[in-house]
Amino acid sequence: MNPQAPLLEVEDLRTEFVAGGHRVRAVDGLSFMLGAGEILGLVGESGCGKSMTALSILRLVDGSPGVCGGAVRLNGRDLLGLDEEAMRGVRGGEIGMIFQEPMTSLNPVLTIGRQLTEAIRLGGASKAEARERAIELLQLVRISDAHRRLDDYPHHFSGGMRQRVMIAMSLARSPRLLIADEPTTALDVTVQAQILDLLLDLRDRLGMAIILITHDLGVVAETCDRAVVMYAGRKIEEGTVEEVFDQPLHPYTSGLMRSVPRMGAGQVRPARLAEIPGLVPSPANMPQGCRFAPRCALKVAQCETYPQWSAASATHAAACWRSGELAHAR
Repeated sequence: MNPQAPLLEVEDLRTEFVAGGHRVRAVDGLSFMLGAGEILGLVGESGCGKSMTALSILRLVDGSPGVCGGAVRLNGRDLLGLDEEAMRGVRGGEIGMIFQEPMTSLNPVLTIGRQLTEAIRLGGASKAEARERAIELLQLVRISDAHRRLDDYPHHFSGGMRQRVMIAMSLARSPRLLIADEPTTALDVTVQAQILDLLLDLRDRLGMAIILITHDLGVVAETCDRAVVMYAGRKIEEGTVEEVFDQPLHPYTSGLMRSVPRMGAGQVRPARLAEIPGLVPSPANMPQGCRFAPRCALKVAQCETYPQWSAASATHAAACWRSGELAHAR
């Protein structure tokens, strides 16, 4: 969908693990592209495969069999074909990662400076160079008095400041791509807005592409250029943020939209927010055909077979037998 050569191409990605003696697929045939400097939102409920996709791109999936098929090309180089030593150069060097919950990602017994400089020195910097770079990074993520704060421990920082440190660590070796996995979870609204503003500023200043993994559609609307909606390990809709929000083509996407409070006439609409009944199916017990069908109010007999992609435009498509009807519903 990107007219220029993409920075990242994910093609037919499949990731499996063993549960109860059976192989189950957590990511099933996922494909998307990401351009340089673009922000892509990876959206869906918990259990839809978003974080597993990020771990698969970085080849950090524990256990066996792990990533079992497809391609992940970064600047044309397939990461799935690299040996482990080459992948260590990609992680941090070409792709940075912000993991969920910074308090558990940071080591509580090491200073912020120790943890930052360790990441920087992996790129070959001396101890003095690493300390100077660490100060620059803390300043870049808007932590004041950076030279002094290097000697503080994680518990000396607020939740928002710890998240800023995690962002600084992910930028230590100037990656071209940043994957942010729920970077605003558990932060209050004011701090969340500051973190999102910081990510946008870093994209503009450093030219990074960003994959933003979230279940928060408000975050996607404020931050992303395009959105990929996942359900039960599969991509079910993709388009620009404007297309997906203004005219969702899949009942799941539409349900997610109706579950978000909207402002109207100066106040939140009085009606009860819509709910999507049921739960995301377990990878060990996927339904036949459309995986959303057991929860879908629009299901028909045809949903017993998995739908082909139906395009509403060159940039907007969905996997739903009734997407044509939804395209003309508003």
